[in-house]
Amino acid sequence: MTHPQQGATSYEIIHRYPVPLKRVWRAWTEPESLATWAWGRNAKGVEVEIDLRVGGLYTLYTEPQDETSKDADGWGVCGLYVEVEPLEQLTYTQHWTASVGYNEDQDVVDELVMVGFREIDGQTEVRYQHLGIPNDKSSVEAHSSAVRSTLDDLAALFSEGVL
Repeated sequence: MTHPQQGATSYEIIHRYPVPLKRVWRAWTEPESLATWAWGRNAKGVEVEIDLRVGGLYTLYTEPQDETSKDADGWGVCGLYVEVEPLEQLTYTQHWTASVGYNEDQDVVDELVMVGFREIDGQTEVRYQHLGIPNDKSSVEAHSSAVRSTLDDLAALFSEGVL
């Protein structure tokens, strides 16, 4: 059994999108929409499977982005939905199937992601909370920076009418 790593921590990002809540919800919950942005807008070969119900599983995989990548087999993440409240809340576990740095030298427990959705004056606020990142400063900074960049990519896709 895997136990929580010593000193695990969390971070939170709040992002507002200038589109209705239903569009944002679809982007997070429909496989073809999630595949468009989940690894960043320039990712190639993204595969997504979603069983959107409590206890349902999801998987995301992307092929290597270039031949020099240290992740020759690509990146993968999977988990299960802990809470699904349509148009309000998604809570899910996150288990990396590839190296993300901090999971190389230690037995890291699955992480927990909580995403809240709220419509405010025709826009949608997303509150993204990620728990279980090792508290070594660089892991939290690198991970939250990557997530923030991906959420910015999602905003660009909305503004371009892709989603």
